[in-house]
Amino acid sequence: MTSFRLRFFPFLLALLLACSLAPPPAWAQPVDDAATADQRLDGLRKQITTIQKALDGEAELDDATLSQMRADALAASAEADKVADALVPTLSSVQARLAELGKPVAGTKDAPDVAAQRSQLDRTSSALDAQVKLARLLAVEATQASEQVSTVRRAQLQARLGERTASILAGSFWKQLHAELPQNLQRLRALEGELTNAASATPWSAWGGLLAGIVAVFGASVWASRYLLVITATRVPHGRLRRSLHALAVLVLAAATPGLVAELLAMGLRWDGGLSEKTSTFLSSLIGIICFAGFTAGLGHALLSPRRVSWRLLPLPDALAHRMRNFPSMFSFIVVLVWATERVTIVINAGLSTAVAVNCIVALVMSTTIAYGLMRAERCWRQLREADPATLVTPLWLRCVTVLLWLALASSVISLLVGYVAFGSFIAKQIAWVIVVLCSTYLLTVLVDDICMLLASTPPPPDAAHPVLATPKARDQAAVLLSGIGRAIV
Repeated sequence: MTSFRLRFFPFLLALLLACSLAPPPAWAQPVDDAATADQRLDGLRKQITTIQKALDGEAELDDATLSQMRADALAASAEADKVADALVPTLSSVQARLAELGKPVAGTKDAPDVAAQRSQLDRTSSALDAQVKLARLLAVEATQASEQVSTVRRAQLQARLGERTASILAGSFWKQLHAELPQNLQRLRALEGELTNAASATPWSAWGGLLAGIVAVFGASVWASRYLLVITATRVPHGRLRRSLHALAVLVLAAATPGLVAELLAMGLRWDGGLSEKTSTFLSSLIGIICFAGFTAGLGHALLSPRRVSWRLLPLPDALAHRMRNFPSMFSFIVVLVWATERVTIVINAGLSTAVAVNCIVALVMSTTIAYGLMRAERCWRQLREADPATLVTPLWLRCVTVLLWLALASSVISLLVGYVAFGSFIAKQIAWVIVVLCSTYLLTVLVDDICMLLASTPPPPDAAHPVLATPKARDQAAVLLSGIGRAIV
């Protein structure tokens, strides 16, 4: 037996060596990839064609359907890019094999096996190149379809601002909502089940690591907030620039901390890759909403600065800033509630009555929150004026803004109650958006002015041969010019 093994071993070694040196079938894997890519591209082409036909049709589409179509178009664009990126390495490999074979010399013929392999590689290269170009084209068409959907949604929003639906105070409204409730609950349970299964599929070790990362994010946020206060007080020159830079740092930190925490939680849900494209897109939009809410809360706290009077940017009395200290957090929570609830109705493809009810309720909540904050601020201001009427004088522009804000809030609430949900919801959201934009503009404007003031007060270095801004007058003029440019950009 031993002698047989010794005699058989050289033969086995030679057989393995021959197999290892034999050229692999260069076209087998690309053909499989091409077949799979053809199926995926055909599906994407049909999906994009369906969206385009629906947009070109005469039937009017509701906002939930349009939102779903836009999400499907963006997902199709991403999928087409993935197909193209997956085919590019295979195409490069086939082209490299063709380059190794080279072209036949004129007047000579290749061996039959070499000619067959070159012909097969040529066909595979042409097919792969066509598929890559088709995938790129489908990605562009899907992106254009999503932009077309957005255009249709904006047009319908403008057209439906004056459309009246059943009032939230009417019984028919609640009957329609009750009729859609079982189907909406079923879809909501399906979404909840998908998220629960995704969380269960993630191993406990991964959740432990993500939890440690969340704790580290909160710890780093606390450390960074203290360190930023120290560094702005010691490293930044004296003046108002300290306050504006610290406010900007607080704003960035407030937006980044909840965003990172939400991203880590979403990473845990996506760990196993079992989420659908729609749910994954919902998680991404939810992360953006949470970041925006953190930005809003940080903006309010940075401008009010209730605990550090000397760092406050807004010229507000201490009592008013202290009274409004909790409003930015409450407002940011309402922002998350409003936009997240609307996104959920889109994800579960809720019925029209449910979508109208959700828009009406969240708009009422937002309008009530803004009205509560405005009422609280006015009450505190009146108390301060009664205590010191000679010092506190209400400017005319502030009175006009307050009156316009109350009129807008009243219009929003009345429109929502009588059935003009689209118009009332539009006003409530625009009020919230304008408040955030104006506060952000104020912060950036103050930052630009403080930087320009620092430039005007900083003399040139003594060793400069030909200083450009040698005189204080020249520095003041440059600061005014730069401030104007910066304000225009903001």
